[in-house]
Amino acid sequence: LPCSAIIPASIRLGMIAFEQSTMLPYPPTKANFTRYILLLSVFQHFSSVARSDPNPWKQWTCDELTPNLCDLQVETGTLVLRSIPVKYWRYTRQSEDSFNNESTISIPIIAVHGGPSWPHDYMLPLKQLACRGTEVIFYDQAGCGESVPEERGGAPVSPSDHPHLLDTSYYSEEELPALIDHWGLDTYHVLGSSWGTILAQLFALNADKERITTGGRRRRRLQSLVLSGPLSDAQSYIAAQMGSCRGE
Repeated sequence: LPCSAIIPASIRLGMIAFEQSTMLPYPPTKANFTRYILLLSVFQHFSSVARSDPNPWKQWTCDELTPNLCDLQVETGTLVLRSIPVKYWRYTRQSEDSFNNESTISIPIIAVHGGPSWPHDYMLPLKQLACRGTEVIFYDQAGCGESVPEERGGAPVSPSDHPHLLDTSYYSEEELPALIDHWGLDTYHVLGSSWGTILAQLFALNADKERITTGGRRRRRLQSLVLSGPLSDAQSYIAAQMGSCRGE
């Protein structure tokens, strides 16, 4: 089962209604407008039912959908940057005998989650790569998930109090490099997802400039860059979302 199964039905219906509304011809016809109103009313109905249900359905987590393939151990920690504690999770194989596979990976993998503002949870199935001998590292970007000041009690962080959270260079050229130094990594792979691919590309272009010497050769610390659902050109992306049916 995909991790999209953890999204409540009311939210999925809302997403469907939104997608349907964005596909309305320009100008919208009466039939399509009626369809949109019907979808919206269904969404509102299920939302009200979900709020009034005394025993709401317990959502599955990615951990429950993808049980461990081997015995894993996780180390958690935080690094405070600009008064915000950035939390991370480092997954490793518990023992060498817990997973019998000749194909191993020795260089750590850093997962950069999407959003903006999403936590890392949906990427957790990737922790299974730790069974092949590598370390898999997740973190919640500042202001996301569990990376919020303790005094806020989990409440959202306001960009007005922390304007740097609206700057991609903070995430790619300050936060990620600081975490890598904090973890003490000499070499690493970076895997970006969705919004995280923007940060990963900016990091590779602007921040990963240090070289290390191994075997008499100087090489980059970043060994590879994996982009899942990438966005490299914002203008091309915007153009792809707006077709002739919207009047362009």
